[in-house]
This record gives sequence, C-alpha cells and structure tokens, in this order.
Amino acid sequence: MPHSRTPFAPWLAQQLPCVDPDRIVTAGHSQGGGLVLITASSAPGVAGVVARDRSCATSPAVPPSLTRPRSPKSPASFASIPTRRNVLETLAYVDAVNHARRGTAPAWISVAPMHTVCPPSGIYAAHHHWGSPKELGVWRYGDHDGGGPHEDICALEFVARLLR
Repeated sequence: MPHSRTPFAPWLAQQLPCVDPDRIVTAGHSQGGGLVLITASSAPGVAGVVARDRSCATSPAVPPSLTRPRSPKSPASFASIPTRRNVLETLAYVDAVNHARRGTAPAWISVAPMHTVCPPSGIYAAHHHWGSPKELGVWRYGDHDGGGPHEDICALEFVARLLR
C-alpha cells in the first residue's frame, strides 16, 4: 500500500481487478494476526478480520510477563535495552490493543491461554476493545498453533457467514 491512509479494499481491488472490494477479509497468524487487526482498524473497507493466535498485543494495563526467562521469540528479546518500560513503549507503536477501538469490520480473534509466545492478556484486551462485532475462539490447551485444524474450520465458517 502506498501509505496507511489509503483505503485498503479499493487499493487492493485496483491492483487485482478480479477482486470484489466488498468481499475482502484480512487474515493473519501470530504477528500477522496482530498486523491484520492494525490494518483493519486504520484502513476501512475490509469485510472482516481473522486474527489467529496473534501477537503485537500488549498494554500497560495487561503487560506480558517479563519475569519469565526470555526466549528468542519473546517481545523483550527485540528491545535494545530490555527493561519493562522500553519494551512497552516500543510495543505501543504496533500494539493491536491501541488500535482496536477503531476496528470497523467484524472480527474473529483466537486466543490460546497457555500460549508461550503471544501474551493471552493482550489478546483478550484487543478482543474486548475491538470496535465492531467480534467473536472469540478460545483454545484452552493450545499453544502457538491454537486449535490447529479445528481453528482453521472455525475461521473459515466465520468468513463464510460474513460473505453470504
């Protein structure tokens, strides 16, 4: 996209004339899941959003646990000075929770409470603040793959309902 203020659906339809701009659903997993929430909240015109086991979701009110030993995938591992304050300040720029209130498309968001990479607290917060109708898929014992193939089916059923 040329810049973030360009309406996403019309821009995509211009790039691919075979695409119906009224039937575009953004979908992503992990970081991609967080980015589709941000994209959909800042670029109106998408029909729906599917955000699976997404990251990019923290907030000072519900911060990730930075007391656990850091893995190479943890948000803290990307900070040059890994203090809690620096991590939260950096993540605020890509935090789906901060963008959620502006969400204008129906969303299907999934969470795995036992997730070791994407903080479930931030996922719940983004879902709670999402500005449009939303559904939450909870995969109680899932990790980064959430509900696996079962989650795929739920997400596709959500999209099918949207596009009827």
